Amino acid sequence: MFDAHAREDVAAAIARCYYAHGIPFNVVKGPQFQEMLYVINNAPKGYVPPKYERLRTSLLDKERSRIDSLLGTLRNEWPTCGVSIVSGCKAMFVNGYDCSEIEHTSRNIADILLKANDHKIIVNNSSL
Repeated sequence: MFDAHAREDVAAAIARCYYAHGIPFNVVKGPQFQEMLYVINNAPKGYVPPKYERLRTSLLDKERSRIDSLLGTLRNEWPTCGVSIVSGCKAMFVNGYDCSEIEHTSRNIADILLKANDHKIIVNNSSL
């Protein structure tokens, strides 16, 4: 069991990471955050987290494959039934576009998203 001082040290380290990297505070409310903490707490002693390159390559590819399999046949219905894309609450990775060469305006973002057969685009841009 942690003593009160050790608990405070852990909380402070987590907070510093959030502050230093601009991580939104509501991330702690997500189930993935709780899952991550549980898995880390139960990891083998001496576990070393993945490096930058692995996070952005093989682990990202595996997560995309996992999400693709979860979407299953639902994705096949999108061209005929349509799909709503909601941004601002929770994230779901569906597809990636390199937008580094365009200005990040609502018009340019809408033009990219409208290429899919979407019925709705909902964006919470209050933090922009």
